[in-house]
Order: sequence, then C-alpha cells, then structure tokens
Amino acid sequence: MTNPTYYTRLTDQGSAALNDAITGGGGIKISELALGDANGAAYDPDGSENALRNEMHRIAITSITQDVQNPAWLVIEAIVPPDVGGWWIREAGVFDEDGNMFAIAKYPETYKAQLSDGTASTLTIQIVLQITNSDAIQLVVNPLDGYATQGWVVSAYPWASGVEAKDASVEKKVIDPKRLHETLAEVAAPKVHNHQIEDVNGLTTALATKSGGEHTHAYGELEDKPTTMAELGLVDAYTKVEVDQRIANLVASAPGALNTLDELASALGDNPNFATEILNAVGSKLDASKISAFSLTVLALTTSSAWREKLGLGSAATKSTDYFAHAGNIAALSAAAGVGQGLGEGQAWYDVSSSRSRNVKYQNTSGRLMLVQILTSNCSVQWSKDGITWVTVSRPPSGHYVCVVVVVAHGHFYRNTEGYRHCSEFR
Repeated sequence: MTNPTYYTRLTDQGSAALNDAITGGGGIKISELALGDANGAAYDPDGSENALRNEMHRIAITSITQDVQNPAWLVIEAIVPPDVGGWWIREAGVFDEDGNMFAIAKYPETYKAQLSDGTASTLTIQIVLQITNSDAIQLVVNPLDGYATQGWVVSAYPWASGVEAKDASVEKKVIDPKRLHETLAEVAAPKVHNHQIEDVNGLTTALATKSGGEHTHAYGELEDKPTTMAELGLVDAYTKVEVDQRIANLVASAPGALNTLDELASALGDNPNFATEILNAVGSKLDASKISAFSLTVLALTTSSAWREKLGLGSAATKSTDYFAHAGNIAALSAAAGVGQGLGEGQAWYDVSSSRSRNVKYQNTSGRLMLVQILTSNCSVQWSKDGITWVTVSRPPSGHYVCVVVVVAHGHFYRNTEGYRHCSEFR
C-alpha cells in the first residue's frame, strides 16, 4: 500500500500523552488548530515536531467526531473566518489546552484569500487523525469563540433539516421562505364567519362585563346629548330669560354717568335714528325752489379756491395786507394790489432784442398791461392767452419791414415765427 500524499499523525509528545491518558485513566483536552505555510514549501512531518515551521494563524477547534465508517478515525474541524488570510496553507497542528502540539498534518496547498484580494469566504479545515482509543480525546470549546459547521448543526439539531421539518411528529420545524409567504397570505386573507353571538366562545360574557363597566368617549361621539337644564340635572342654574332680565335690571340701575346716558336715551324715546330724523326734518323746512341756481352752485362748493373762482375774486382775495377795506384807504388798497394804475404809470421801455428768438413764446409776468414793439420782415407776429391757441397779429408782405405793436395783458403770451430785427417791451 502506497503512503498517502497528505496525512495527519501524532507527534512524539502527542503519542506519549495519549499513552499516559490511556494507562492512567486521564484524558487529553484538545482546544486549538494552528495553520502555517511551511515557509513556502511542503514537507513530510515525521512526528518529531513541536511546532509548525511557519505558523500563520491559530483558530479554535469547532468539533471532534468519530467517523461513522471507522470509529478509530477522529474527524477534527475548524473554521477560518473570511477576514483572515492572504497566505498559503501547507501545514496544520493540533494543540492541547497546555499549548503542546498533539498532532501534525501535511495539508494540501490551499490559498486562503481575504477581503483585500477582491474575494473572501469562510474556509472549513478538516483533518482526520487515527488513534487506538478515541475515548481519551476531549474537546475544549470556548463559548465566546469559534464557528459551527453545517454538519455539526445538522447533527445537533436534526429537526432543522428539510426531511425532519416535513415530519408531523416533530414539534420543532423549519419552514422555507416560499411556504412562509403562502402561510402569511392565508392568515391575512379576510374570513367570513356565520355565527350567532351566543355561538362565539366567551363573547357573551365579555359583552356583559363591558356593559357594566365605565366608558370614556369624546362628547361629539355621544348621541341624544342633553340640551336643557333639566336634562343635564341642573336645578340651581339661571335660565336664559332670567339672565336677560338681570342684565336689563343692571343697566337700568347703572350709577353716575351711565345712569345719565340711560335717562338721555329714554328722553329721546330710545330711538337710535334720532339724529337722522332731526336732520331730515330741518331739511324739509327749507324750500329749495326759493334759492337761486347760482346760490345752490356756490353752496355746493367745498374749497376756497373754487369759491374765489365762482365769485370772480381771482387772486385779489388771497393777498395779505395791513389795510382795512373802508372809504378812507381805498386808494392805498388799489396801490398795494396794482389796481387802478393807468398805462405808463411806473412803466418804461426795455430793449429785449438780444434775448428774443424766433418761434419762442414769451409771457407777460409783470402784473401790469404790457406793450410789445417788434420790427421785422417776412414774419408772423402772434398773440395767445394760454400759450396754446395763437392769433396772428400781423404778417407783412415779402421783402418789406414793418413795425408791429402788440398789447399783452398780464399772463398772456406773444411770439414771432421768423425773427426779430428789433424788440422792445413797455412794462
């Protein structure tokens, strides 16, 4: 028989410990599995090793079981988590709780990837150790460390398998997602029940208990709510009529100024429209037909400027003076207002030729009557009251000079559509 390429054997110190356990009645407590890369090259262990050539990682042993076909074989399993790796596995060592290497294995070259390699997974390490007395081997498990293999879970919880879950005799079952979805749909579907109340177990008793207890409801949820004092059970409250009467008595007996107001209201007959009726009565006594249309128009005016315009006062009524209007100072008033002075009094001729341009309107702002003398040819001298509508005063024949004199009242305008040979103003 050829020697196997990969195998597990007891170390020399492991064989000695096993013999002592068998003869002395003790046991060997196995706890950890070490993994190494053998410094990059596989080798054949001979049992003299006390440690791996290059240990990379050590993990807790998950399970030690006897092979079903060969009871002399111990199957040792451990799990390498996905975040451990980045190296090759070529050797493995089984250690007891005292840190002694009990067995050593030549392991098939396997690369344990980690997350930085772009892929990672959980790796289950399984080695088989042949011994003569498996009863001497015990597994020491740290409950805070290690992983459970699928085989260990199935053996420990047989009811979790699909076969056992279908067995009606097993109380603990595992249901697949599809069946769970169907079951939940059946539970959520509406059900129709045709039962009398007395047929429902416990319902009659529950209703009887509920009816005798206290209930809390929002006031708006109640039907047939009371609307009167009597329905509310109030016997010492005032009615609406009584409240109105007491308010009326309080007003009638008001002291001081309030009592005076009440007396005035009584004297006026408690008539809220008293003022309007009085005004209407006074108006009915005035015969509008006896008032001239002009007077009615004046009475309807609301501003002082409108009154002055309607009465023809102009700007005289707005002047401020220290004189009183009586026979002794009529002349003084006229002088102050510029009224009554004849043409030429206080006036003189002024040459304005250099400041006059053709087709430009000029206004008399002197406050007096003004004469304008214009020497021109081939032109049209015009006058206007408002500066908008113009009247032609003179238009001489072509090639002839003419001297035109225009009378311009205060506020009125004059202009020449062509040009001025000479222009003077008497003001």
